[in-house]
Amino acid sequence: MSKIIKVDETVHRALQSQITLNTLDDFIRELVQNGVDAESTCINIQLKIKEEFDMIELFYKDNGVGIDPESLKDFGKRFYTSKLLETSKHGLGSLIHLKTFGFRGEAINSMLNACSSLQITTRVKEFNNGFGLCYINKDLVMDVQKSSTTIPVGTEIIIGGIFDPVPVRKQLLFKNVKNKHVNTIYEIRKVVFNSLVDHPWVKIDIMIEELDKNGRWNKRNIIRYSGYEKNQIETIPFQSQLKLFNIIFGLKISDNYELCKVQLKSSKLVAGIALSTAQSKDYQFVYLNGRPFINDEFMKIINQLFQKNYELWGDDFKICEKNNTNNIKNSKSKVKATSMYGRPYRINPIFVASFETRLDVFELLQDPSKSCYNTKNLPVLISMFTKVIEVYFRTFQNKIVKKEEIKNNSIKKPRITVESSTLKSGTRVSQFKTSELNGRLGDNNKIDSEVNNVYDLDKIRESLLEKQPNTYKEINIQEPKFEKEGSCTQCHDIFSQEDLKKQSTYFNSIKHLELTRSELKDFVIIGQVDKKFILVKYGDQIIGLDQHATDERINLEKMYENLIIESVKGKSKKFNMLENKIPIELLNGQVEILKYFDESLKFWGILFDINFENIIGLPEIILNKFHKIDYSVLKKGILEYCYNLKERKKLPLKEGYFDKTDEFWWMKYVTQMPKLYQEIIKSKSCRSSIMFGDPLSNKEIKGLLQGLEQCYQPFECAHGRPSLYPICGLGQQ
Repeated sequence: MSKIIKVDETVHRALQSQITLNTLDDFIRELVQNGVDAESTCINIQLKIKEEFDMIELFYKDNGVGIDPESLKDFGKRFYTSKLLETSKHGLGSLIHLKTFGFRGEAINSMLNACSSLQITTRVKEFNNGFGLCYINKDLVMDVQKSSTTIPVGTEIIIGGIFDPVPVRKQLLFKNVKNKHVNTIYEIRKVVFNSLVDHPWVKIDIMIEELDKNGRWNKRNIIRYSGYEKNQIETIPFQSQLKLFNIIFGLKISDNYELCKVQLKSSKLVAGIALSTAQSKDYQFVYLNGRPFINDEFMKIINQLFQKNYELWGDDFKICEKNNTNNIKNSKSKVKATSMYGRPYRINPIFVASFETRLDVFELLQDPSKSCYNTKNLPVLISMFTKVIEVYFRTFQNKIVKKEEIKNNSIKKPRITVESSTLKSGTRVSQFKTSELNGRLGDNNKIDSEVNNVYDLDKIRESLLEKQPNTYKEINIQEPKFEKEGSCTQCHDIFSQEDLKKQSTYFNSIKHLELTRSELKDFVIIGQVDKKFILVKYGDQIIGLDQHATDERINLEKMYENLIIESVKGKSKKFNMLENKIPIELLNGQVEILKYFDESLKFWGILFDINFENIIGLPEIILNKFHKIDYSVLKKGILEYCYNLKERKKLPLKEGYFDKTDEFWWMKYVTQMPKLYQEIIKSKSCRSSIMFGDPLSNKEIKGLLQGLEQCYQPFECAHGRPSLYPICGLGQQ
């Protein structure tokens, strides 16, 4: 039986926090946690949204111990609770023995302040009948009444007119309803998981019903979890928590995770870490003594530890994810999914971790929503989780090795032939695979008749050494500064003084070099060097252009411009319908976010069918890249873009939104396109550009310089490396 008493005066002065409920998930959190504290094993919640009637109702039911009639009289009063029966004797010190979520005596009172009516009916097993009372506009309208019908043991609550007393919150809530609950549903799932992570045996059902304009109810199950017998012995500890996680969020990690445990003196940590990854950090949960632990410093360090193992993690896509998806095209390809694009989407771990340490009263008093934000044991927690990550990747790596052993019967380290192309002038070595060099280092017979000036680098080197022996060692070289026209961001930070020394040992006293885009027309072509670089004269300076980086920059900007102009005109979604649909399997919450940002996806030419089960349209430049690998990369890239929109890291774009007054107006929107698009275009511009070893005629060199003059950012390639370098200055004759 749940007994409600008033919190001791000295205690409630220390605890009072003026709890406010601002969202639907706040209501659900308090009700679910009250049900858990009342030893419920079954909880049902029904949300009814009648937008046309400006009405939101919530129906709650559990099979907990109930509230006795005497205590029911104090239900809803501030500073009354059934959780702190010992504080009157032992004060706040008794909190270290606390086994419940609630203890402040404010949650139900806050509920009454945020709704127009609340009706409760409850029964304890000692009584044959139930008892109830009713509040309207936070005023008690009648004393405790005996129920006229027989009801089971437990509690039923009906809340009407949610947020009627707070119109601003209600307006935001209905706005979220119109936006397909993209935030609300995730937050509801999160608070339920937080409430049940230490009580995974509790069965819970949550449904949303919406009344449309035609008077029809649209029902949707948000959570349906069957729980299990509380006394059931788990075969594997913490497995039920991961099952709960799997069902609530639909991430399907139950059969694909590593369970890691660490103990340090009296502190324990158990963590389930998925072998798959996500584009959002929404699926990282840490608990301290059963309560959510939310600490930015801790989470930053943990995510950095995971990122250190990115390359190993990347094998997850090659080995693990292909076993869990049916959306694979040309699966014979052994190319790692992310290797073609760099990092086209975020790689974030998915994990549930639970710490058990000696309870500190300070941790309980930090947040009325029962979360913990700091602890004096933070260094210990970081150390323990670091060890868990080591165990995780060691086990993960062993699994990869075993998979290869089974496949090949023996482990053979792959042999990769690599050749080095170097400038013999102190420049950094460029690494190429043999396959990349084949056909690029051919004979000079392919040079056409327009090639007038092709120089041998060894002869240049000998000449420089004769004129300026070792002078470069004594020169204090100043960092050159490249400035672009207009409001462009200066890129001189790309070149550090140390980097410039590595680029060439033949600088003389160039103290300052400033270039704008318009000054590129003043370059005088000297010729090609070693079929790798183009030498030009600018004033009294000799400058070297990387022929590959130069052409790559030109191609990159053309592709960016064409795609953005095509998207602005709507061509990307009108003329790129796919002959064969691409099936995409989406999980809980992912459909909502795609529907919400459907217009932005269409702008970039990403079209889904009405049920969001298949992609039916893609820009050609994007589609062509996905014929060699499975489509899981495409799905992750699209979701990454939607999460960026949700987190306001990117702007949702629509037709008619653009200011085209500037010559390079389209460049402002490059950063707003999906990151996957950017990486694909960078890759394509690289592979389609002039390579080292390609001979160029003077006409072709002139064309390259003219193309570079027309670039928004002519001083770096697609990947941020310099496209040109100062070589030396010309002294007096």
